[in-house]
Amino acid sequence: MRIAMVVFMIFCMASFSLAEDTVKVKQATIQGNKITIGQGADIVQSRIKADKYVASGYNYGDTSKGYYNDAGATYIITYGPPKSGTGAYVVRQIEKVTAKLEKPATSSSQSSKSVANGRQLVTMGMLADTVLERRGKAISVKQVGRDENGLLVEWQYPDATYLMGRRLQGAIEAYRVIKITPR
Repeated sequence: MRIAMVVFMIFCMASFSLAEDTVKVKQATIQGNKITIGQGADIVQSRIKADKYVASGYNYGDTSKGYYNDAGATYIITYGPPKSGTGAYVVRQIEKVTAKLEKPATSSSQSSKSVANGRQLVTMGMLADTVLERRGKAISVKQVGRDENGLLVEWQYPDATYLMGRRLQGAIEAYRVIKITPR
């Protein structure tokens, strides 16, 4: 239950800054192919393969979204029926999501695999819920981008910044520490 609450809080906090990173465009070049609004969905899907595909249903009229990663940006293409209401599915919307650049790693005497706060150690792959139990609430939480698994969020503490991302480990998919940057 705690993991679900943490994920919900992350999405709520991140939703305020999500619009800053997402831009609606009328056309885009993805993997060398020009895609435009109104173009046939079958043509687009035959030219480029989605990294992730999400359908809202299986009936005519339901929309679907394809997620495409290309050159450091993620494109979200929404497919649906044409405006006339009948006919083959077309590209209804194209969104470009750009990730903010991360600072390059600097050399430090501390390990990038774990950071200790007194005797409370935080390690790579640790569940977000466990970080909260060990470290308490972060000084700041901000969305820094997204990857194929969802949002990427930085939790800043006085001595370290933890990059959290949704990952599968064992049989549990949850937000985990995927990068530790000592401060």
